[in-house]
Amino acid sequence: MGQSSDQMMKESFSNAINRKYDLVILGSSRTHAAIDPDYLKIPSYNFSFSGDSYNQCYYKLKFLKSNNKEFKYAIIGVEYFHFAWFLDERNNLYLPYFDKQYFLDYFPSPLKHPIAFKNYLNDYFNRYMSIYFTNTLMPFYEGTVKTIKEEQGINDMYIKANGQYISNSIANPLDSIKYDYKTNPILVDYFEKSATFCKQNNIKLFWLMTPGLANTLSFYPKDVVERYNLLIKSTTDNQNIYFLNYSNDSRFSISDFKDVSHLNIEGAKKFTKIVQSDINKLILKN
Repeated sequence: MGQSSDQMMKESFSNAINRKYDLVILGSSRTHAAIDPDYLKIPSYNFSFSGDSYNQCYYKLKFLKSNNKEFKYAIIGVEYFHFAWFLDERNNLYLPYFDKQYFLDYFPSPLKHPIAFKNYLNDYFNRYMSIYFTNTLMPFYEGTVKTIKEEQGINDMYIKANGQYISNSIANPLDSIKYDYKTNPILVDYFEKSATFCKQNNIKLFWLMTPGLANTLSFYPKDVVERYNLLIKSTTDNQNIYFLNYSNDSRFSISDFKDVSHLNIEGAKKFTKIVQSDINKLILKN
């Protein structure tokens, strides 16, 4: 049965601490859905979450280190829009887990931008109130929705014990998607910090771009794709940091997707086996 974002977040962090693994998977909903650790030969945990970008990935690495978690390998999902995607919708859920600096990055300077700072505080307060003061209604709402879904036989979104995100739906070939791709220097900084963190902690890092339907990349200008590919490759050395780009992989068709940019359950099994094979070759090579 379905879980709320709060429930999934708590379970995600709890399992990240309590499970044993040699490979951790980080990223947004794309890696969250696309990698099923049950089909990786290396003991793995999928610590991705919807909405995560490079800053969340970096602070998750720090969180794991502060909790004495040791692992040999990391997969971090990369997407071109992740260099622009500076979201704060789930920041209230990250409060118990992340360093203060993570939250300070979202606050405009009260001295340099007093009006923007005031507006941010107002917006954050309003969202905080709407989240926490509607919790008295949520048990009734969730109970009612659960009953309806049980009667209709609907299995909604949830995360498996291995961390993978599950949601049943069917891709429509006419669907398309557009993202902002204007570079945010803060996200470039955290992208590079994640690479540095892995180097300093002797963790082999695999930047991974998941498959998507053809129209997921069609709206990006060619120069944007080339620029971001060069940025990603600039951190690689093909010994400790690699770039696995499956964005235009012809082995995947619409039957492998649940929407325009996310693999479905069977597509994830297929993709995970491919990733395992490719990672294994790179590890054995070095």
